[in-house]
Amino acid sequence: MDTSDQLTALIEELKVETSEIDNLLNRIPVGIYRSRLDGSIVYANKYFRDLFEIRGNIIAAKELSYNRKDFFELVSKCGLIDDFTATVILPSGKTLHTIESARAIYNVKGEIEFVEGILTDITKFKTVQDALAESEEKYRLLFERSDDPILLIDGDRWVDCNDAALKILGLRDKSEIIGRRLYDISPETQPDNRSSKDKAMEYIREAYHNGYKRFDWVHTTGDGRNIFVDVSLTAIPYRKRILLFTYFRDISARIESERKLRENEEKFRLVFHNISDGIFLIDQSGTVLDVNRAVENITGYNSSEIVGEKIWDFSNKIVLNENFKNNDDKFNLNLLELKANPSHQQKEGELIIRKKDGKISYVNLTRLLINSSQGVLICSIIRDITEIKNTTSELILQKELYQGLVQTLPISVYVLDLNGNILYANDDAYKYFSELDFDFSTIKSVFDLINESDYERLKDALKLTIKQGYIRHFEIESRPINGKIIEVEINASVIYDTMGNPQSIITSIVDIGARKQTERIREQALLATIEAAKARSEALEIIHNSARLASIGVVAGGIVHEISQPLNAIRIGAESILTWDKANKNPLPSPIINMIQGISKATLRIDDIIQHMRSLWLNSNTETLEIVDLNDCIKSAINLSKMRVQSHEIIFETSFTKERLPIKANKIHIELIVNNLITNSVNALDSCEKPNKTIRIATKSTGGYAYMIVYDNGIGLPDVKEEKLFDPFFSTRQSADGTGVGLAIVKMFVDKYKGSIQPMNNEDGGATFIINFPICKGDQYE
Repeated sequence: MDTSDQLTALIEELKVETSEIDNLLNRIPVGIYRSRLDGSIVYANKYFRDLFEIRGNIIAAKELSYNRKDFFELVSKCGLIDDFTATVILPSGKTLHTIESARAIYNVKGEIEFVEGILTDITKFKTVQDALAESEEKYRLLFERSDDPILLIDGDRWVDCNDAALKILGLRDKSEIIGRRLYDISPETQPDNRSSKDKAMEYIREAYHNGYKRFDWVHTTGDGRNIFVDVSLTAIPYRKRILLFTYFRDISARIESERKLRENEEKFRLVFHNISDGIFLIDQSGTVLDVNRAVENITGYNSSEIVGEKIWDFSNKIVLNENFKNNDDKFNLNLLELKANPSHQQKEGELIIRKKDGKISYVNLTRLLINSSQGVLICSIIRDITEIKNTTSELILQKELYQGLVQTLPISVYVLDLNGNILYANDDAYKYFSELDFDFSTIKSVFDLINESDYERLKDALKLTIKQGYIRHFEIESRPINGKIIEVEINASVIYDTMGNPQSIITSIVDIGARKQTERIREQALLATIEAAKARSEALEIIHNSARLASIGVVAGGIVHEISQPLNAIRIGAESILTWDKANKNPLPSPIINMIQGISKATLRIDDIIQHMRSLWLNSNTETLEIVDLNDCIKSAINLSKMRVQSHEIIFETSFTKERLPIKANKIHIELIVNNLITNSVNALDSCEKPNKTIRIATKSTGGYAYMIVYDNGIGLPDVKEEKLFDPFFSTRQSADGTGVGLAIVKMFVDKYKGSIQPMNNEDGGATFIINFPICKGDQYE
């Protein structure tokens, strides 16, 4: 193929491509054009030509009916322009709103040859935009002036609200809520105990997802009140975002009404099922809606056999009274009578019924109307009076027997009302006072028989009688009656009415003057015998304890000698090992050396304690006194007792003064005081079952004295005189390991160092010992 043929083929191919491009441009729903700077258009696609109602391909600028001078000046200056908006009046008179983007096409000289652009019709958008602006203005007025609380949420934060919302939330201005979250002005949890934060975020997510969410919520107002609100969240588009339109309605009054209604229903249900009277709830058609447990007990029928039946059908099944046979007409007549007098009960009287098991019972029937959530209901109440009917004849017989018996009893019998007024007295009461030459008819109340100083005692006795139903062996003296004071014993029982309420008190009064005199003489003789025996026992105990102390003193020297010899051997052996180790350049391991050094020190301490014990029992006054720190002595003693206390699972607490507490004493003796008190506390705590068993030791200083307080929460001190606690060999411990000398040693050393000791029971049931010593300054007491 020659060159001309190739060129012809290429031209044909380009024509095909150009045609396809032109078809494509004509199908695009935007205006595409090419123009010169004078505004004449050399190319426009179909959408552009149709938009401007023009024909032909070349369009003069003036035919576009709007001034494009500003537009082309911008293109010339910038070479590129975006989103240029204009308003065009078409030849038909139609107004067209456009938005246009264009760029300059330069020739080889760098001059603008063409302007290419894309133009879009935004007339509908502009119309909608104007309408939206107007709508937003109307919405803003509605939003601001609405009496209902309205708020806007963006994301999870408030972005706007009206005055009604500020008012219901108790806030002053919008700055107190804008930017905050739903849960920021809510209590930590909602009524269902769920976190306000978690619940709020869940509801907001649902509103965004589903477009709507309605729920009840509790907000906290600016003045700290909690209010219940009904909240509606509606997702709305707003300026390319989705906001939540929030509407509040205060439902606090409704919530409170519902709460009271639930409480009333719960109270009614509680009374309904626990009252002893049988209750039928019947609607106005005569259908039994519910019965309580008492109905089942009285009739023998289960609720499932009664509920749903017509009341006259069930009544005719169990009631034997012929005149009570019922039907729907009679029921409606009774209903009309009740409605005519809704505030009055309608009593039907006594009915005879046959229970499901065939037994005959007697009941009283009462009807009344009640208002409920189901409307007006008839409440039929039956009370079982079978037992009362069966016992009435027996009561009449018992009353006759009782009156005859009371008149013949050889003791004074009274019937009193609940305030002590005399309703009845038998013949013996009158006879007794006639023998004293006293007119008993002047006595109206039992209070007339006693002195005013005993009124409260007698009132308390009457209250106790009414409360527990009786009183036995109550003793009291009368006021002088014709110069004689009578000592009497009262026994009384309550008489109840048919409803089980206290009605009166039957009382027997017996003169016990002679018996009481005999008892007093016998008691005085017995006390004298006990005192003599006690004095003899104490004398024998003193002699016995003195002998034991003397024996201990004799044995003490021998004990010291016997212990000292093996103790010295242990110490010499330990020191010999240490000397050998040092001479041989320390071949023994350090742990072994430390243990042997500990043994050596322990033997010296044991020897020191033995010597002090020897001085205790031999009453030696040769101990060396020095100024010691009370805190240091206590800490040293605690170190000896700590392991024992911990092994008994006892909490050990200490509290020491920051300053030293110098006292003049023997360090070993102070340690013995502390150890003996700790031992007593451990034994007391072992004797009881308590959680958190505790021993607490504290020190303080005041008024020139150093104080040590030892506390435990054990069983406390025995109920004996204080001096008895410190007697040698006195012990409350039943086991053989109680010597009874611990507190005696404590008291001896406290006295020796011019101190004092105060034992007491504390509020936790345990014992507390407070010990003080004079504080020393130099070699002198302060």
